[in-house]
Amino acid sequence: MSSLPAEPGTYAFCFRLEPGVYRVGALGDVELAGGYYLYIGSAFGPGGLRSRGERHWQGRGRPRWHLDYLRPRQPLVIWYTTDGRRREALWARVAAALPGAASAVTGFGASDRPGATHLFRLDFPPSLDDFRARVGRRAPRHGPIAAWAGEDDSHQPDGVP
Repeated sequence: MSSLPAEPGTYAFCFRLEPGVYRVGALGDVELAGGYYLYIGSAFGPGGLRSRGERHWQGRGRPRWHLDYLRPRQPLVIWYTTDGRRREALWARVAAALPGAASAVTGFGASDRPGATHLFRLDFPPSLDDFRARVGRRAPRHGPIAAWAGEDDSHQPDGVP
């Protein structure tokens, strides 16, 4: 069994969501189509990627971040890097440019950046290899990007079930 590292880093949480209206904290009610979603976040606080990633994966705890309000959801994979730089804005730009990606809700996960979002709806599951290549073109010195798919992530060579 592998687990996410406890170091700080940036992550992308890929999940499936049923269509519906979700109450999302200060954003209020948001209507979301069903399908695949990619949420970009960072975990530079206590417990690092392990604490944040497992919280999102398990959907536990009182809602604190926008993503916590999107329940129930089906987690697919978490991509992550322990690169010491905050890569959240870069990853959001890369996610927005993925084939079939669309901004889901303005301000979602990006309250501090007017007009931005960190939640993207996708037409199909994203490819980790494609994401890595796109990040590498924009940031050649970026650290490695790995994938975690729950307790047993050994069966996912491309990072998506």
